[in-house]
Amino acid sequence: MGYLAVVFASVFNAAFSVGGECYNRRVKQPNPFCYTLLVSAVVFFFFLAYGKFSFFYDPLTFITGAVYGICYCMSVALLLSALRTGYVSLVSLIMAYSLLIPTLFGIFFYRSYPGALFYVGLALLIVAVFLIGKKDVRAANTEAARENSAEAKAGRKKGFLWVIFALLAMLSNGAASVLQTYQQTASEGLYRSEFMMVAMIVVFVFSAAAVAVSLKNGRETVAFNFRRGWWIALLCGVANAALNLLVMISVKLLAAQIVFSTICGVSLVLTFSVSLFAFREKLNKWQIAGFFVGLISTIIMNI
Repeated sequence: MGYLAVVFASVFNAAFSVGGECYNRRVKQPNPFCYTLLVSAVVFFFFLAYGKFSFFYDPLTFITGAVYGICYCMSVALLLSALRTGYVSLVSLIMAYSLLIPTLFGIFFYRSYPGALFYVGLALLIVAVFLIGKKDVRAANTEAARENSAEAKAGRKKGFLWVIFALLAMLSNGAASVLQTYQQTASEGLYRSEFMMVAMIVVFVFSAAAVAVSLKNGRETVAFNFRRGWWIALLCGVANAALNLLVMISVKLLAAQIVFSTICGVSLVLTFSVSLFAFREKLNKWQIAGFFVGLISTIIMNI
């Protein structure tokens, strides 16, 4: 049961990342808070039904759920922003490094020190980051010829921004993982629905406020987001709800290292395949090598 839950969680994790890219491509000018508004509504009603329409108040669950909601909203909004100009495969790889956050949290707060393999994986991570940033010589020469063009400057600016967005999304997602794992451990697997419902209420309220502000200067853009992307956001909400439920079930049945390393590895391979064959992303040989080195590093660090 535990391993089956992990496999399905991996598929839903990949589907959520791919769905974000599909939303960006369909909407063209995406408002990330229109997306999080719809996703949070779906996740809320999913867990309301899962909890059989009941709600039990628990102070720890309420507090951790509310903070989780803030981190979740930031992570999804930043992920969507990163996907606007970054490669799906590379953004997903950076997001996978959010698994480092719970490990570092354990080191500093629980004095739970990782083994030697963690540091081997960390060294491979540094190599992966170097390879991902390395340009193909031929492409670099072509780019140098138009170095002073407006197109080149805009490309460099966008290339810088997607990395920043992806890193911030990774940190937010890592913080959310710490909160989710802590709540489930402290409550011995109870209050799953309550935790996610509180979180999604926070996400919905925050997203609704952001959309209301956006309406003042971009009413047509907001309307276009809902009109063109609503069904993709709803499907992504289902995928994300299922992912969160399966993760909470899995960490109760299996070791956290097995759960997160498997989800990370399988979902990255699925996302990479979709990005190459469906989205036709053109990675150079160094970036492809960096992706697989990064994949290996994330698995090693969680063994």
